[in-house]
Amino acid sequence: MLHRRIRKVRKNGRDLDEMSPLARHRLRIRVKKIRYAVEFFETLFPSKREKKQLARLSGHLKKLQDALGALNDFVAHREMVVDAVLKASRQHRCTLAFAFGVVLGREDQAVRPLMKVAAKEVRALPAF
Repeated sequence: MLHRRIRKVRKNGRDLDEMSPLARHRLRIRVKKIRYAVEFFETLFPSKREKKQLARLSGHLKKLQDALGALNDFVAHREMVVDAVLKASRQHRCTLAFAFGVVLGREDQAVRPLMKVAAKEVRALPAF
């Protein structure tokens, strides 16, 4: 089952650039489930070699999960910004919009490196 799930993540992860935020979020959830399963069942594998392989796999999954989580956070931030600006009083909208624009602009600069990390970690997952 683990092999099948990893294979599916590798397949879906090839198209990270074209994925919608919702699809990336679903991929992150799949990665999280695999990672937690690997960590939970790790004690069933007694050999050093297997433990090392599982630790390496868990490391790749964690980095992938973190990158996808940060990308998901950016989407949530955008939604919160729009909501806050629309609910702000008329006199504060411009100031809020400017401040949020600065923050979101910085997040936009972080998207490309996070996508690279995510793509690298997807490729680093073992092929089964």
